[in-house]
Amino acid sequence: MTDILFITVDSLRADHVGWHGYERNTTPQLDELAANAHTFTNSFANGCGTNRSFPSIMTSVYPNMHGGYERLSESQTTLAEAFRDTGYRTGGFHSNPYLLGQYGYDRGFDTFYDSNTETSTLARLRQWVKDTLDHDGVVFRTLDWAFGASEKKAGFNPGTPFVKANELTDRAINWAEDQNGDDRFLWVHYMDVH
Repeated sequence: MTDILFITVDSLRADHVGWHGYERNTTPQLDELAANAHTFTNSFANGCGTNRSFPSIMTSVYPNMHGGYERLSESQTTLAEAFRDTGYRTGGFHSNPYLLGQYGYDRGFDTFYDSNTETSTLARLRQWVKDTLDHDGVVFRTLDWAFGASEKKAGFNPGTPFVKANELTDRAINWAEDQNGDDRFLWVHYMDVH
């Protein structure tokens, strides 16, 4: 069996991971994985943000070839499609709102989890506030301030679809264990560093 685990981490700098020589112990589990894996040290982002970089990551083409930044072009083959077409079982797990299935990131995955379909009550409330209330009104400004203050205090943005790494990892492991010995391509994208 030949399994491929493709890990991406939003906003993680290469010069802040142990296997690239960073002196602080910031990534012990990744360092352990990297010790027995193929890692790449000479790679470059094709854009300054998720929706600019990931089309290139998932299709292996330059931005002027992948058909735009809002969604993956149907004319480009994704990594998951390439692996699926060669017999791999494919699973993708993330909670980044720029990488949703509605933008084509689910193409080629037998199982795809993007947390968009399981939004929390707080996320639905926050979206309702954005969609319904007058942005210049007192109620909207108060709630917007409360979300911002919570983000600053807690270190995360309440009401967003982000799923913590341990929960995402558990979902991915459960998927991998259910594949009954088939070759597996598993992509997991983490948001915690962001």
